[in-house]
Amino acid sequence: MRHVLQMHPFHSLVSPTRHKPSICALIPSSILALANTSPRSASAGCSHSPRCTWGCVLPHIRPTRSNRPQMSPFDAPGTYSLLQYTELTEGIWYPVGGFHKIVQALVNIAERNGAHFRLSTPVARVILSHDGSRAIGVMTASGEELRADVVIINADLVWAYQHLLPPTPYAAALAARKASCSSISFYWSMDRKVDALQTHNVFLTEDFKESFDEIFNDNNLPKDPSFYIHVPSRLDETAAPQGRDTMVVLVPTGHIVEPKTSKSPIGLAKGLLEISSGEWSEDAEQDFDGMVSRARTEVVRRLKALDPRMAQFDSWITNEQVATPITWKETFNLDRGAILGIAHDFFNVLSFRPKTRHGSIKGCYFVGASTHPGTGVPIVLAGAKLTATQILQDMNQPVPWAPGITAKGKAPKSALDVPQKLRGEWDLADILQLLFVLLSVVVVFHYFGGAVWVVDATKWAGGRYVDVLAGVENGTAYFDRSVSALFTSRTLRAAIQ
Repeated sequence: MRHVLQMHPFHSLVSPTRHKPSICALIPSSILALANTSPRSASAGCSHSPRCTWGCVLPHIRPTRSNRPQMSPFDAPGTYSLLQYTELTEGIWYPVGGFHKIVQALVNIAERNGAHFRLSTPVARVILSHDGSRAIGVMTASGEELRADVVIINADLVWAYQHLLPPTPYAAALAARKASCSSISFYWSMDRKVDALQTHNVFLTEDFKESFDEIFNDNNLPKDPSFYIHVPSRLDETAAPQGRDTMVVLVPTGHIVEPKTSKSPIGLAKGLLEISSGEWSEDAEQDFDGMVSRARTEVVRRLKALDPRMAQFDSWITNEQVATPITWKETFNLDRGAILGIAHDFFNVLSFRPKTRHGSIKGCYFVGASTHPGTGVPIVLAGAKLTATQILQDMNQPVPWAPGITAKGKAPKSALDVPQKLRGEWDLADILQLLFVLLSVVVVFHYFGGAVWVVDATKWAGGRYVDVLAGVENGTAYFDRSVSALFTSRTLRAAIQ
């Protein structure tokens, strides 16, 4: 985890193999932690009855808790259980005053150090040198040129490549990548305290897998959606007037499907990729107004069914703001209205995720949900630290938070940096893990060649690490029924200890 979030990005396909224990060691612990999860923490309401029991929650706990990166938990790599492990062991921090307090704190620090912010100043494009090899500033929408030694882009990555930088095949390839889901979000002011709700409330649908298929395959609002309600006023007195509540209701839905035809300039290759990923539409019609109405009706209906005290819930709402996929796209320039950027499936993480440094334009860097290491406020902040480190190295400047890193150099090697050396005697686990790495390389090679069989191979490589179905004995390996994850028992013992 330290190498993913705090130190080095994965520069190549070989990089993840150097840090096997850091990626895999906590998986068994997260499974043990899930075993101690209470039904109350998993859900405050479900479609079965107002009283949640283990019988209705257990079938949904595992896939739900793997859905943090907003992809179907039935397709998510099992390593995402590390997120739940950290929450269960370290807790969750909430900034009093709302998450904008984090932004304001960063602004205050920057201004104390001489930064100047120009708000409401749209940027039209990045200015490049005559040969196009270096970013030398930006041009605003008004035509003003602002020169700079370094340009850092924190806009949506796909949008930035399409609108701020010259068109390239890589930009087109980014636009063809699978996007995360979107959401219909309600922001409600209530005229009272709604005591039946807790701080965090998750409502699960009975047709669990079908609902995820409708979101990620059909790009639609499920017929029976799951949703999440956050009541910040439970923890933060500044979030609502005394004696009242505020609520954020998040209903996951599919992202915007842009109308495309075979004559579109996107090209045949991109079209084939979109067909295979369910992104293709010749005449996309998404009735977001209808989705909003249906989502609101379903949320209110489920709340009324949850507790008799909320029978008049809809009449308690004094003010409402709504955000839809169109809102996310038009307000924040999020490509296709995808709230978490590029998807986090197997071929969009680690070495495959877009880098924080532009590949051919010097002085141009990125930070945000779609770049390495990924999405989420803590992860993006970790990515910002990576970007800052790269800039200082490229400018031959010392890195204050990592004195051991020299200009354009590397950090001093630690135990996690040392590649694992093959022992004189190979056991079965060593051979299987080596074969797994080699097979992954072959899969990647054939995947980009368009072979049909690679679809199944990709799912195989993606892994579902949380279903550990085989026993573990000394000196042997364990694997799940899909044979998608192989680790030595020594790694297991180290994680449990």
